[in-house]
Amino acid sequence: MIRKIFIFIAAAAMIVLTAEAEETGNYSLPEEIYDVETLCRNFSGLAGEEVFVKGTVDHVCRHSGMRMNLCQDDSFSVHVTASEGMDPFNQELTGKEVTVFGVVKQLIIDREYLSDWEKGLEEDCDSGPHHDEVEQIERYRAYLDSAGLDRLSEFWIEAKEIRE
Repeated sequence: MIRKIFIFIAAAAMIVLTAEAEETGNYSLPEEIYDVETLCRNFSGLAGEEVFVKGTVDHVCRHSGMRMNLCQDDSFSVHVTASEGMDPFNQELTGKEVTVFGVVKQLIIDREYLSDWEKGLEEDCDSGPHHDEVEQIERYRAYLDSAGLDRLSEFWIEAKEIRE
């Protein structure tokens, strides 16, 4: 009798879990789903954390399909990259509201980072000029100087899954 009860409970749990998985993919939606503005305002405290963010896709990279932007009210935008092993984002997502599940990534740009980047370009001089990257390095240095900053951070979401 106990065995029958255990089998019944296990079967009921499997039905619930299967229904959730079919409805939301590999994850179940949490109570807290960030909108783009709230996520942008709280990025610094979320580096390395898994998050859900909901927004409108305003751009999907035409070259690789591995990058896209989510926006909100034309004021806030979040850059999203596909994690390793993900299929490219579909161009048809442009203009649609989606929920992205992923990890908040952070790149700290300081003078040491810029010097290392520059040295890497010099070592890679066999592949031709890197004028656009050299100009970008100089723009970062100029910005750090003019703003009186030691460093700045860039944040993005490395997507694990996307749902419409």
